[in-house]
Amino acid sequence: MQVNCRWGLGKEDFLYYIATGHAQMGRKGQRDDPRASPSMTRQEPYAGAIVALLGGMESPEIRAVREVQQGRPPRP
Repeated sequence: MQVNCRWGLGKEDFLYYIATGHAQMGRKGQRDDPRASPSMTRQEPYAGAIVALLGGMESPEIRAVREVQQGRPPRP
């Protein structure tokens, strides 16, 4: 995605943020902390900015992704 700049945000971290609302920095031994991003890097402000540009967590696209993540078929 490019919006006046290019974010090097990994898909896994972005999708984790969509699923949990968290993508904070973690340290060795915090792999099980649900607030830490999969890459253990602080991605929350970037992921949040992208979600805001897409229309927020309640936008139809983000809602559809969350439904798939939860094992439900997306609503039309």
